[in-house]
Amino acid sequence: MLMTLLYTLFPVSAAVAGAGAALFRQPGEKTMSLIHHFTAGVIFSAAATEVLPGLKQHSMMAVIAGGVTGVVLMMLIQHYGEKVV
Repeated sequence: MLMTLLYTLFPVSAAVAGAGAALFRQPGEKTMSLIHHFTAGVIFSAAATEVLPGLKQHSMMAVIAGGVTGVVLMMLIQHYGEKVV
């Protein structure tokens, strides 16, 4: 139980410190972009480490096709999203 509390101490402290800092100074556009990209990378990394080991049992071509399709879809969403805004 104690180890669980110690493991959660750092993320909780970081969240509280970040929220406190944002109260006094709102982050700029570049800072927000950095935070968003970092967060997306963490999420992508977590998803990849959970999903990819299980995909070793399947066809490598299916894995590559799925990855390429995902990248193409993200690029299309960005392309058409920029036109709308």
